[in-house]
Amino acid sequence: MAQNQVKKKQPVNVSRILSWSLSAAIIIFIITLNFLNSGKKPFNTSDNSVEWLSIINTSVDSVKNIVLPDGSRVWLAESATLTYPVTFPGTGREVFLDGEAYFEIEKDSSISFVVKTDANQIRVVGTSFSVNTHYEGTINEVILTSGTVQLQRLDGIGLINLHPGQKALYSKESNTVEINEVDLSQLTAWKYGLITLSNSSIENILKCLKETYHTSIQMDTSTLQNRRYHFSFKRSRGLQDALEQLTFMTGVEAGLQP
Repeated sequence: MAQNQVKKKQPVNVSRILSWSLSAAIIIFIITLNFLNSGKKPFNTSDNSVEWLSIINTSVDSVKNIVLPDGSRVWLAESATLTYPVTFPGTGREVFLDGEAYFEIEKDSSISFVVKTDANQIRVVGTSFSVNTHYEGTINEVILTSGTVQLQRLDGIGLINLHPGQKALYSKESNTVEINEVDLSQLTAWKYGLITLSNSSIENILKCLKETYHTSIQMDTSTLQNRRYHFSFKRSRGLQDALEQLTFMTGVEAGLQP
């Protein structure tokens, strides 16, 4: 009499299945992300055939340098995103910015250059300027270093023309613009990885160092209260390098708080 053959079930390797599932999910995510960031039009343009690229600066405490198809250069700050076409069409040069960036635009009097944000746009021909869409709350910042730019609403209506050395603060809520004269060397030095403080008290310098490196600093400032300093430091070189510069500049020892 034939005996019934009973097949033993092989134990299920749960960890292997989870590993395969996770790998598959990551691959699907990457493919989806590449699809979304390649060829997707970020705003209304006159040419629907343009292929778009999105560059995100994911580096910590560093600036990403980008050369656009027309030769214009962009310094992209940390966590900022720049979206631009693979090739600029003959109808115009348009890019979309979320975050902070510094632009040096190649001059072309026949085709203007437009930086679009979620709230407004900046139209130029050939000039240098910075834009920060994350300046403060619902405020966008534009700083002009050379040439001229026109700050516009998203519908193209002009708001104001800026001149070198001016900063425009545009309120998304009230649709108003505030213009201030500024120290360009201080406000645009970040593109070189520098933090620059002009005519600052020792308290402001120490506060900036504390906020930058998230640590407490020990320094006897009693003899420095009435003095003002021009102080620059490169964030990537670390706190110790900045403290050595500060000690040399003031003649007073600066160090980490025990």
